[in-house]
Amino acid sequence: MGKIKEIELSNINEEHLTTVQSVYKVLAFLLDEDANYEALTIEELELIHLATSNIKIRDGVLKYFSDAPLEIRLDIMKSFTIITQVMVDRTDDDELDPEAIGYSTMLLAAFMLCHAGIKQDADEDRDVTTELKMVDKLLEQATELGCQASLLHLLLLTRRHDVPPRIFYDSLAAVSFHLVTDPTGHEDD
Repeated sequence: MGKIKEIELSNINEEHLTTVQSVYKVLAFLLDEDANYEALTIEELELIHLATSNIKIRDGVLKYFSDAPLEIRLDIMKSFTIITQVMVDRTDDDELDPEAIGYSTMLLAAFMLCHAGIKQDADEDRDVTTELKMVDKLLEQATELGCQASLLHLLLLTRRHDVPPRIFYDSLAAVSFHLVTDPTGHEDD
């Protein structure tokens, strides 16, 4: 069992606090039972783009996802699948470029790879091989759409070298939410 590190609140600067607030705003939207993901507003599209393209916020969302119970992970993946499909369907809109859809597709693949690495007691019926084929398909689409994120390159390497999904999940589980959202040590891609 890992140790929980106390966070010295006086060390949290304004940028870090803004990042954490953005992560929770994204998650609140993804878990909102009343949200209409099929009719995304420009503000909601901007929120999704922020969650997929800003490395600190994306890492925070992924870390939250990796720590979440099964039901929450499934809700996030379901919401994000609908959002990504809606973005694909709206490619003719001026406010959506293919790269933004690529980033969204990449994050969905990351969610699925992390989920594939978490083996639950009630998972005997799960077909992880099929899940991983879907991850590969999403990564291919993200690449074709022009996504250039470092996370995409990491995910592609992971799949190309057939690294077990558990390793990806364990790497997310090994760091704290505070660390992944801390602005120091990150470079935006």
